Amino acid sequence: MFIYEVVLKSLKNAMISAKERSAGKPEPRKVENKRRSAEFVECLAVELRNYYQEEDRYRVLSQKYSDDNHYEFGLNELLYDIFVCKIDHVNAVRKTDTELVFVKEAIWAIESEMAKNTREMLYDFNKLLVSSSRSKLFIGPLTSYNDEVLELLSTTTIDSLCNGKFYFTLIPHPDDWEKIEAFNQGKSAIENLSLDDLVIKKEL
Repeated sequence: MFIYEVVLKSLKNAMISAKERSAGKPEPRKVENKRRSAEFVECLAVELRNYYQEEDRYRVLSQKYSDDNHYEFGLNELLYDIFVCKIDHVNAVRKTDTELVFVKEAIWAIESEMAKNTREMLYDFNKLLVSSSRSKLFIGPLTSYNDEVLELLSTTTIDSLCNGKFYFTLIPHPDDWEKIEAFNQGKSAIENLSLDDLVIKKEL
């Protein structure tokens, strides 16, 4: 599935950015981890915009991106960390020559939560359970209990009776990137990392 390749490329881009930044004055660790998490999400949004760029009626909304999205929707981020939708237009009631944008179909709802406890994960995962999106992606951190986390997310999804296709992926927590040999070696080594090196994935 293409979404895993997109996650991998986004993660590598965020890692490269963090590695290049590490040559300067270091930020407090908590600040740096938050920045790494946000950069990963925005890298993922960029890759999805590239993927859907030939589709004129598709939009990818995320916090750091405004451009046409803010004009059309009045905001950057719509409900989820990343939201991919198909749009259509309707004429305004009074100014009938003015076209307004509405969401015709929800394509992807994506949430990324790097907290290493399941309570925090479920706070964000619950957003996906109420989504009408055709596909949903939840991204969490690799831990010492990955199987249990995936089992929890799978059981919750099945019990919720939520429609749509669910994808789960676990990636290295930003605080653990220095533990990855390729990260310490630099850009070329990071670029050579594969899905099997970095990601655990599952779908329902």
